[in-house]
This record gives sequence, C-alpha cells and structure tokens, in this order.
Amino acid sequence: MKIEQIAFTGPSIKDLKYTFSLLGVDEWVQDTVTAKGKVFGDDATNVAELHFNYQMGFELELLEYKEGNNWLAHRDTDGPQLSHMGLHVTRSQMENIKRDMYKAKIYIAQEVITQNHTNPGVQGRTYHYVVFDSRKRLGFDLKLIERIAPNNLCETKKCTLDFDVGSVTCIDCMEEARAK
Repeated sequence: MKIEQIAFTGPSIKDLKYTFSLLGVDEWVQDTVTAKGKVFGDDATNVAELHFNYQMGFELELLEYKEGNNWLAHRDTDGPQLSHMGLHVTRSQMENIKRDMYKAKIYIAQEVITQNHTNPGVQGRTYHYVVFDSRKRLGFDLKLIERIAPNNLCETKKCTLDFDVGSVTCIDCMEEARAK
C-alpha cells in the first residue's frame, strides 16, 4: 500500500488552483459527489465539489463541501490546509485497517458511500470512503478509498452502510429480505 492521494481544502478553491498553477499544475478534472453515511457517528448526506489533478505523479485533490454535515466542518479551516492523505484499498484491507485503527483508538470521522457523480468518467461508479480522525496522531487525516464493483450493488443502487455489520450492504434490500 502507498499514499496515492493528497488533498487540500480551503476557503477558495480558485486561490488553491492559482497557487498550484505557479508550479505548472493546471489540468483539473471536476466531480461533484453526493455521499451518504456517518459523520462522527451521526447520519449524514453531503455534497462535495472535488477537483483532481494528476500532473505531479499522484492524485492531487482540492476538496470543498457544498452541503451537509462532513468531517471538515468539525475542523478549524480558516485558511488552506491539508485535508487528508488517501490510500486505495480492497474491502478486506479496509476492514483490517478499520479494526486496527479502532484498537489504536484512532476513530472514524466520516464513513460514506457515494450516491452519484457528475464527472462522466466516474458516473455509475460507487466508492466507499472512510476518513479517520488521525490528525493528532499522524498530522493528517487518513482516508481509505474502496471502489465498489457494480455487481456488488443492488438493482436500485440505493446502497448505504450497515454499521452494525461493518460492511457495505444495501439497507433497502436487507429490509425486504427480513420482511419475507
């Protein structure tokens, strides 16, 4: 595993883009994402505007939440700052890391499933994001990114997290199965 994503946030994405352009970083791909899950244990749906760049040899992300509760709303964000560093992981890696971080008393700040994307390159894809409240231990929040295969979604694609089971499950389908 390796850190593949470095993300920044701040009051002005335009200013962040300008500053990165001084380094020759100027090719951005935008995606507005709606996600549903938990933020510090509370149910949440949020909308974020994401800007990605790949010119530096890794995934550089600029992140701005537009709506809903999110973990960054619980941070001091007076100016631009490192939002998180991210790892792409498999489901079993995700579960193992979640378990190990919990044992180390590094708890989850936000765990969500993406519901939709506006970028045509990722429309139809679903991601499971887990952000750990690890800033005090690591100096940054750690984000795990799991790409969920389309065949792991129900027909309605209204999948959310079953936090009691600790895995990605379609709550709607589980309720239908219990009723039968």
